[in-house]
Amino acid sequence: MITRQSINVRSRPSAGQTPIVAQLPSATVMRVLGVEVGPNDGLLWYRIEADVAGAFIRNGYVRSDTVAEVTPCPSF
Repeated sequence: MITRQSINVRSRPSAGQTPIVAQLPSATVMRVLGVEVGPNDGLLWYRIEADVAGAFIRNGYVRSDTVAEVTPCPSF
């Protein structure tokens, strides 16, 4: 997956009062580890990991409508 714009990474699959753990710049490549439906918003969320300028983000959540699938998958 790749970000369409600069996006927030959350600690849980919800945008409400859920803490932001990181921000990903536009065109950041990430690996999807799982998919969940947000319990409060009913939206589809991806559990991801990404490397941003040497800072490794693991087990964060991004909304599915903020990213795009890329094929072939770029190197992570």
